[in-house]
Parts: sequence; C-alpha cells; structure tokens
Amino acid sequence: MSSRLTLAHLLADFGQTYQSVDIRSAAYRIEGKWYNLITAIRFSQCSDVECEEKTSALWQQLRGIRHERFRILRATLPYGDRQLLFDQFKSDTWKLDDINIQLGRFVDLLSDAGYIQQPGFGDPVCSWPHLEIQGNRSASKLDAQVTQSINAAVNDDDLRRHASTRGYDSLIEAIELFLGLRKNNHN
Repeated sequence: MSSRLTLAHLLADFGQTYQSVDIRSAAYRIEGKWYNLITAIRFSQCSDVECEEKTSALWQQLRGIRHERFRILRATLPYGDRQLLFDQFKSDTWKLDDINIQLGRFVDLLSDAGYIQQPGFGDPVCSWPHLEIQGNRSASKLDAQVTQSINAAVNDDDLRRHASTRGYDSLIEAIELFLGLRKNNHN
C-alpha cells in the first residue's frame, strides 16, 4: 500500500498542472440549517469551463433529486480561487449556491491526508491518479441530537421515498452517482 500524502504536499508538487476545482456536496436540513453529509473536492487539469461542461453533461444523464430537506449541489472554481474554499472550510461553514452548509467542525483541507487512487477510480471525469482523503477527522462541534439526525439522514423515510420516485434504489445511490463516488452511471 502506498504511503499517506497530505493535500498540501500534492498541491506543492502538482499544483502547477491544475486549472480548476470541482466541488460536489450532499446537504441535509435540520430545523432550518443545512449540514454537510459528504463533500467531494477534485482538482483538475481541465479549465474551469471544460470541467463545468463535463460535470454538467454527466449530471444531465442523472435524474435530479431535490427535496426541502435534501440537496445535492456542485460548483466549479478556477484553481486560482482555491484559497477561498480552504478558508471557508476552516471557518466551519461554506456557501454553495444559496445555501450555507455547516460542516460541524473546522476542516483544514491542506493538512488532511489520504492515498493516491488509480485513474477512473469513482469519477469517470477524473483521468489522472488522484488523492482520496476521508476527511472530517477532527472533533465535532455539533450537539449529539444534530449528529444523530445527520447520521440518520440516509434512512429518512420521506427522503428514501423521494429518491425512489426519481429512480434510485436508495439515497446513498443518488449521492454516490452525483458526487462521482461510483464507477457506473445511472440510466
């Protein structure tokens, strides 16, 4: 198995090859606040315009899923704007579209570590080997009841029914497909 590598080390070595940042997130609303379920962040050698076009094309092949308590969101940033993303994660809240998403902890993306994965692992848009990090290892700032609600979100009966009306076997399947965490596409 390869050794663990931090995002800071990866960007120091390969940052000059990146042109865009692709961010995809699933969020769950509890009592009017949006909380992060999972977020995938990818650095790409494609321009932000090309990355946006590729991601849009993939998402158009999927059946959209949007609920009053659930959203799957995405954004594409020029690589030069990455520090704004890093700063938002450090502050525990980041804004995507019109939603402020609570992370539940302060996240220093640059110090997170993971392993290099082979090209095509998960997201078909990703043609280079990439760093996969299981983030959010720091202590949570959320109370136990909110944490329990977030952990139970994928079993929310109303959301599961909504996902099934959109053709997904589960909410997890929809999240995996939209975030590029599964190799096969949903038809």
